[in-house]
Amino acid sequence: MQTTTACKCESGLCAVRNRELPESMRLQCAAGNGASVDAMLAHIDAARAKREAERPRAKIRAARQTVKNTKAPCKTCSGKAKTLIDRIASLKNAAVDFFADGMTVATIEQQQERLAICSACPVFKDGWCDSDKGGCGCNLSLKVKARAAYCPQGKWFAHSDNYRPLVKPTRSLIFHIYPKLRAEWNWHWHIEQIRKYQSVFNGKIVIGVAVGRETATMGHVQDLFSGIRVDNWFRSDNDKLAETNTHLSMMEAVKTDDPNAIVFRYHTKGVTKQRGTVEQPWAELLWEANMDIQSVENALASHLTCGAMRSMEPLVKAKPGAFFFAGSAYWFRAKEVFERDWTHTDKTRWWVEYLPSHLFDVKDSACLLYDLTESSVIRSDHFETHIRPEWNAWRLARGIE
Repeated sequence: MQTTTACKCESGLCAVRNRELPESMRLQCAAGNGASVDAMLAHIDAARAKREAERPRAKIRAARQTVKNTKAPCKTCSGKAKTLIDRIASLKNAAVDFFADGMTVATIEQQQERLAICSACPVFKDGWCDSDKGGCGCNLSLKVKARAAYCPQGKWFAHSDNYRPLVKPTRSLIFHIYPKLRAEWNWHWHIEQIRKYQSVFNGKIVIGVAVGRETATMGHVQDLFSGIRVDNWFRSDNDKLAETNTHLSMMEAVKTDDPNAIVFRYHTKGVTKQRGTVEQPWAELLWEANMDIQSVENALASHLTCGAMRSMEPLVKAKPGAFFFAGSAYWFRAKEVFERDWTHTDKTRWWVEYLPSHLFDVKDSACLLYDLTESSVIRSDHFETHIRPEWNAWRLARGIE
């Protein structure tokens, strides 16, 4: 690249190169050193490409694609038929988990519960998890025996003796709304999702609203909740801290020492984006996965938090923690949260997304759908190529059309 045009951008987005540049590069551009900037960008791009190519997951994906190109996909599950590589990887991962757990066998009751779930699953076929329908391809009478085993479609999870199972759990909701004007298509839809699933929440429904010059009024938002039981309302001024502003107030409202209390936390996902972008199906996936209550309660029987699209790859370096649920939609066991440092916050809008990682180790978390989410999830092509097929298989396993 030989571009030498000086950059006169007023923000981080370089109009000449159509990408964001750090301040140091913008200063170089302004000084007329465009060629130097282009050389640095070329070096960065090459390093990123090399790093991506060397990642094990990238190699596995390439191998899977090679096999997929030579095998006709299953027509009933959007091409999600398992390849030989998928089945080998599944077997290897199961063995690693089994040995890491000291080769511990699940109790008879746990095995029976798992097998009952599998037997009622549309993917079940003659004692096997049908790989032609997106299943893991395992012999289920064997798979259910390992305590560390889990269903790849999130219908049942590894067991642990660290936590007691939930008994008739009380389920609460804390939800943050940014009622942005001209984005009613988004936050109105989220309110209707709360209306659709309100019977799930036999505990409290707590709503936080960020209000400013660019938003609807608090009264208008409350009017839209007509017919929905709301136990607590919290208002905050809308600023750069976003959902962090209402976070502690909503948490305080559901504080409890009840060992059977669980809480779902979410917000108006995608409200700052354009209609028709990838955030729309992403928001739908997060609602759907987290409202599969049987899977949620199975996960929380042996974990402290769960959600869809668990990631180990921070989108920005400023985000702390070892993992997060992309999209900030997750459940947690309330008692264990409120025994920890739950009042701590960082002065950043990212904090709520990283709360699970602040409070728990990754081993205390479970993923309901699409684990090891990559930062490129925000790309539409990535979502359609990698995430939607997993979502389709997840839905098929639950008989959802």
